[in-house]
Amino acid sequence: MGYAWNHEGVERAIEDTMRDYPELLQRFEVAHRRDPQDFTWHVDLDPQGERRVARLGWEMIEYGQLDAIAERIREAETAW
Repeated sequence: MGYAWNHEGVERAIEDTMRDYPELLQRFEVAHRRDPQDFTWHVDLDPQGERRVARLGWEMIEYGQLDAIAERIREAETAW
């Protein structure tokens, strides 16, 4: 199952990933638009706490690659 390559599609993909990988469950916010430089969607994880950023490419979202999304969440870098 794939998701739309828009804000709502990215939110849905993150929600489904966190449902399938409960150890990743945390608060998140999807950026209002894609990054114009690399065309990824940025997802702020734990925006009220540690604040890390995961960058998601179109293939992960459109092809519904929840395993790859989970890996990006795990590897998210701290935002400064």
